[in-house]
Formats: sequence, C-alpha cells, structure tokens
Amino acid sequence: MLSSEGALFETARGMQHCKARLVLVTCDLPARAMLLCMKNFNGISACCYCYHTEKTIGDDQLHRYWPYDSTVEGRTHESMKQDVITATTSHSPCRGMLPVVSPLLAAPGFNMVDGVSIDYMHVVCLGIVRSLLDMWLNGQSESYYIGDKVAFLDRRLHSICPPIVINRSPHTVKEFYTWKANDLRSWLFYWSLPVLRGVLPTEFYVHYSLLVIGCRLLCQSHISARQIEEARKLLLKFYQIYEVLYGTKAVTMKVHLLQHLPGVVEKWGGLWSHSCFWYESLNGVLKKFVHGTRFVCSQVASVVVIMKTISDILPSITDKHLTPPVDRLATKFGLTQSHFEVEDSVRVCPLQDIFVDPINSLLRGFGSEELCHGSLVKTVGRMKLAGYVVRSKKQRVIKTNSYTVEFSDCHEHSSLGYVLLFVILGCGQFAIIQRLTMEEWPLLSNEDDIMTDVVDAYGNLQELIGNHIVPVQETQNLVAIPVGNIKAQVVCVKMLGSSCLFVSRFPNIIECD
Repeated sequence: MLSSEGALFETARGMQHCKARLVLVTCDLPARAMLLCMKNFNGISACCYCYHTEKTIGDDQLHRYWPYDSTVEGRTHESMKQDVITATTSHSPCRGMLPVVSPLLAAPGFNMVDGVSIDYMHVVCLGIVRSLLDMWLNGQSESYYIGDKVAFLDRRLHSICPPIVINRSPHTVKEFYTWKANDLRSWLFYWSLPVLRGVLPTEFYVHYSLLVIGCRLLCQSHISARQIEEARKLLLKFYQIYEVLYGTKAVTMKVHLLQHLPGVVEKWGGLWSHSCFWYESLNGVLKKFVHGTRFVCSQVASVVVIMKTISDILPSITDKHLTPPVDRLATKFGLTQSHFEVEDSVRVCPLQDIFVDPINSLLRGFGSEELCHGSLVKTVGRMKLAGYVVRSKKQRVIKTNSYTVEFSDCHEHSSLGYVLLFVILGCGQFAIIQRLTMEEWPLLSNEDDIMTDVVDAYGNLQELIGNHIVPVQETQNLVAIPVGNIKAQVVCVKMLGSSCLFVSRFPNIIECD
C-alpha cells in the first residue's frame, strides 16, 4: 500500500504525499536467517551472498567451518527465488533456503541479495574481534597466547586518555567479554595496534593489522573505488591466512563474510551508514520510556507525545518556576544538548613569554602590530572546530585528550600537534600549537621474516598503516595558526612506559559513541 499509493503526512511545509519502499535490511545473523527464511548462520549453505560449501570436523562431524574459496558461485535474486520455489515444492530445504516463503519477497522491488547488508557491529566487533581476544587471552597452549601479559596490557590501556567524543574509556582486557560494541570498535580502530605492539607475536600482529586497516578503509566518510579494492585485498589475505594461524574451528561464518564486506560497501556506502550501532544506541532511550511490565506500547506512545509537546513549548517558556522541571524532562528524553559559545569562556590574561614569538611570527604575515611580553590578550579554553569540540591543553583536563589535532601550517603541509592555547586578537582567532614530529613505524624488524610472505604479497601494508595510525614524538617547537587551519581532531594514544606516541585519525566524523 505505501509503495504503490503512499500516504499523506503533515509537515512544516504543509501536507506531503509520500511513498515508501524497502531497499535495505541490516540485522545480526540469526535475525537475517529468520527474515530470509534460510538455514541459520551455522547451517548448511547458510551464506546469503554465495553458495559456499562448508566443511565439517570433529568426531560427530557437527562443527562446520568455511575455508577460503575464491571460485565459489555467487547468489542472485533470481537464483534465491528459484531455490525457494524448489524448497516449497519438495517440502525440504534447497541450497540453504527453507520451504517457507520470506515476507521480503513480497516487498516491491526488494532484492534478496543486494538488499541485505553485513552489519559490522555484530560480524566484526562483537564477532571476530571478540573471538580473537578470547583466543589470545585464553589459548594457553597456543603460540599466540598473551594471557600472561594482561597486567602489562591493562597498564597501557589505563594510561590512554581518549578525546571526549569517545565516551567510554578503555577497560581492563581481563573483562573483554563484558565490553560493549563501542568498546570493541574503539579497540579495533584506535587502541589495539599500539597496545599490542611488542606483545602479540609478530606473525599474528601483522595478520591482525590486515583486519584493522581493511575495516578502517571501509568505514571512512568518503571511500574511493581504489580504497575499496585495497580493503578487499587486505580482508581476503586476512581470511586466507586465518585458518593457518588459528585452526579450522576458528573459521566461522563471520570470518567468511569478510569476503563479501567490500561488495556491500560498493553498493551501500561506508560500513557506518548501515550498521546496527545507530539502532542499538536507541535501546537505552527506549528503556527510559518504560516503567512497568504492562501496556508497554501505550507507555512508549505516551512518552513520544510528551516529547513532542515539550519540544514545541520549550522555546516559549519564560516562567522561571516552570522552566527547571521542563528542562529536566527535556534532558531526560534527550531533547536538549550541551552547547557553548566562544564568548562564554573568554578570559583576559597576560601572554606568557613562550607564546610571544609564535604569535608575532604569525602577526608579521598579517601585517599587524606585534605583541610584547606580558601583553593582555583574550584567550578561550575550547572551540568547536571541524565538527569536534577542541580543548586547549592549558585547561589541564586529566582524563581526556581533546587537544591533539591535525592542521595545515603556513606552507600548507599537513602536521600534527597539541593545541596549547586559543587566542582572540583584533585580526582573528588563532591557536598556538606544539608540534609533533612523525616517526617511522617499521612493521617488521630486519630479523623478523615469519610473515614476509604476507608483506611481499601485499607490499604497501606498511604505508596503509601509516596513513591511519602514526607514531609521533613531542617537540618544543611552537607555531601559531588561524583556527581555520585546524583540519580535524585526532586520537592520541600515549601509553605508560613508552616514549613514542601514536596518533590515530577518525575513520569518519559521523559515527561516535
């Protein structure tokens, strides 16, 4: 009905006639099997993208695994429809399809193959990453075992100060099984490669880096065809070697789905745009709507009406006795968000001697009057730049690091550094930055040749890692730049007992905790 005739909706621009069509489904593997009326994810011919034939091992031959196979036939919408017809006619499963017609087949224009995405939250973060942590920390008889180094790993993790955009600080690895999906995503993208460096044996570390960089490439805000192809090579190499390093039992359906991940991104965009992170985060909001076990739907509907009413009347309330209760309700239901203006935190103070030379060097370029030692200037502790709240290091925030940024210097070169101070002058707003110098990060030392076949087969792995996670060193070189030259906030990983820092760029600025 909605796809053919549509419906009328009242909007700010009046009544609008809209039609709706189902184009994409994203869910975890058990739900996907139910929606498509297929065998469960660990069943026979359970992949909805190809006709991969699984193998069985064990005394009872009940444990299935999916070894790498580049010649497997891919599924199409028509072939799946034919399999459903065969299954319903014979009353027995046919190539993974159950003898039941999926309701998705009735959706006009919906494609049973291309219309189902791979949710990287469940497949990669809660699936592969958690499985790897389990094997590394609990496989005592294996060569990849690092469970005896948990205390050292925890010291490294607990010394990390994440930016405020990452809400959850790193937790102890001993309790990795309690980590939420956000924790596992932060571990995958930001913490794991610096923390595991020198701890995880080299061959496993290099192999794991294939997964990290491959997924980071597919999670970017803008992805080129060349980057998708790079990610495909990385993930296929990870899949090929996985069975050799971790055994046949570890090659689950989730590992097999890495083979199809780049194809999903080609059709639907970055992994962040169709993951379950968006929907799972709403579970906490919905829980606030329910206060009893009866009439749950009515409770949710009532709260939605209250939220709509509050959002409409909140701007017009001026009574001081009424505003606090309404504000509390608005905050509870997430209708307000913290904000600030630059002027709210402006302070006038004498300019410290170490900042005078960088500022004057910049002012000479503007043809402005130079400052002298002790000049009174306006300073602010934070600014909203490039989609992030960037704080100055002088705010002395201990548990977070929101002052590490990527910026362009006067020569238009991309650099990294700490924002020490924001200064407001007559000719503009400026940031005084302490530079960080980029260091070399050799993936393998000269004596390590365990995984040279991987590096030889994919020679620019080192370059790809360096594009995302950069080792840096602090310097005493200060530079002043216009705040518009700050391009992005970055994650700085400074670990206890290590002289080197690691700076990691965000894959995108849309997805956050």
